[in-house]
Amino acid sequence: MLTMNEPALRLVQQYLQPAPLPYDDPLFSQLYHDLNDFVRQNTGKVFEHRRPVAIYGERGIGKSTAMHGVLVAGLARHLVERPLPVVVEVTGASAAENLDALQQFFYRAIISGIARVGLQRNRLELAKKIAERYGPRVGRKITEAAALIFPPVALAAEGVEQVLKGVLGRLHVKELDILLSSREANLQQIADSTLRELERDNYVPILIVDELDKVRDDVLLSDFFDGNQAFFQGRRLIQSLSYTFGESTREALMSSVRRFSEVELFRGISSLKDVEAIVLSRVRLGLAQAGTTNPDEEARTLFPNDTLKALANVSAPNTNMLLNRAYSAVEQAIALRSEIIRPEFLQHDLGPIPSELETLILRQLSKSKAGPTEVASRLHKTKQSVSRALLKMTGQGWVSRTGEGKRSYYAITERGYLALRLASRK
Repeated sequence: MLTMNEPALRLVQQYLQPAPLPYDDPLFSQLYHDLNDFVRQNTGKVFEHRRPVAIYGERGIGKSTAMHGVLVAGLARHLVERPLPVVVEVTGASAAENLDALQQFFYRAIISGIARVGLQRNRLELAKKIAERYGPRVGRKITEAAALIFPPVALAAEGVEQVLKGVLGRLHVKELDILLSSREANLQQIADSTLRELERDNYVPILIVDELDKVRDDVLLSDFFDGNQAFFQGRRLIQSLSYTFGESTREALMSSVRRFSEVELFRGISSLKDVEAIVLSRVRLGLAQAGTTNPDEEARTLFPNDTLKALANVSAPNTNMLLNRAYSAVEQAIALRSEIIRPEFLQHDLGPIPSELETLILRQLSKSKAGPTEVASRLHKTKQSVSRALLKMTGQGWVSRTGEGKRSYYAITERGYLALRLASRK
C-alpha cells in the first residue's frame, strides 16, 4: 500500500492546476501529450513547408498547448536554421470594437512577442537548476529536453536585441514600452519591418498566435483576416480559433481564414489513454519532487484505473476541466485522509444536473452566443421563462453574460459544458 502524506499530495496537486503550458516552460516535454497526433501531423507543415495552420475547437480542450507543442517539436528536430519563436498573445482582443483597434492589439502583440525572445538567453541554465528538484532520472530527462530547445532560442535572443535597438533608435524612442503605448506609431508597419529585418539576418520567425478568438464580434474577426491576408500569407504560423460561434458565422470566418491557411478541427481528449498520459505525467512530477522512490508505479497507485475512467467520463474532451476535476479530487483525498484518489471524490463538486429547459438552453448556447429573446424564439418558449432560467444558470456558473438590456448576450462556460454533459447521461 502506498504511504502518502499531505505534503506529497500538495505537490501532486500543484501540477494538476490547469495553468497554460508554454513552450519555454522547462517542464513542457515532461507534461505535454500530443492529442490526436496533432503535433506529428503539423510540425512539418509549419516549419518546413511554410503552411499557416489554424486550429479550432471548444474552449479549454488544449489548442493553445498544442500550438506550443508544434513549436517545441520543430525546435527539437532542428527543422530550420536559426529559428525565431514568437508567441503572439493578443491580450485585450475582447475589448476591440472596430478593425483599427483590433489591428493595433494584434501588431502590438507581435512586437511584444519578438521582444520576449530577447529575454530567453538564460533559459537552459534555469532548466538545469529546476531539474535538480526531481532526482537523477527525471532531472536528466528535463535537462536533455531543455538542451534541444533553448540553445537556438538563446541565439535568436541576441539577434532580437540588436534589431529592436536599431528600431527604437530610428524612431527616436528610448524604451519599447513607450513605443507600444504610443497612439501615433504605425505598429503594423513596425511589426512587419522588424520581422523582415530579422529575416534578412537569416532568422526564421515561427509565430504562435493566441487569444484572437476572444474577439466579441465574429464579423469583425472575419474582416480582420480578410484585411491582413498579406501579413499571414506564407508565414510559418499557427493560430487558435474557437468554434463557439454560430454555424453560419463560423463558415464565413473559416472562409476568410482558408484563403491563407489550412484549417483543422482539434477534438481534444478522445480516449482513456489521453487521460492517463495527461494526469499521470503531472502526478509523477509531483511525486518525484516529493522524493518518492518509484514515481511511475506510485502515480498509478494514487490514481487507479477506475478513477481515470471516471475522469474521462465527466471531463473529456476538455483538458482544462479534466485537470480541475483531478485537482478537486486530490483536495477531497486530503480532507478525508485517503491514500488513493477514489472515483467518488470526483462527484462532490459536480453540481446539480440541469433541468429540461436549462438543458435546451445550454444546447442552443453551445452553438452560438445569444440574447434571451433569440433563445426563446429558437425554443418556442416565453421570454420570461428563458430569462428566469438564464439568471439561475448564471448563478450556477453555466453561462456568462455580456452587455446590457436589449444588447445583452449569454455564452456557455466550461462549467456549462460539463453540466450539459451530465444532463445527457440522465
